[in-house]
Amino acid sequence: MARPATKAADNVFYLARKAKYVKVREVMQLCEVSESRAYRIMQQLNKELEAQGFVTTAGRVSRKYLMERLYI
Repeated sequence: MARPATKAADNVFYLARKAKYVKVREVMQLCEVSESRAYRIMQQLNKELEAQGFVTTAGRVSRKYLMERLYI
């Protein structure tokens, strides 16, 4: 028997279907900051991920990690 969908479950599935990485425009919208500040945020998060042993790409940041750090 399938359980009824909840709004929280719908949000989780929506995020899972989206791209794994976010670019500067989405960081700007989520954090409500300028483009230059968004790039600095992404650079800081990528440094943190590199320190944990992850491979990162300049100009992109992991959606999962960004949401975790923004407490979303």
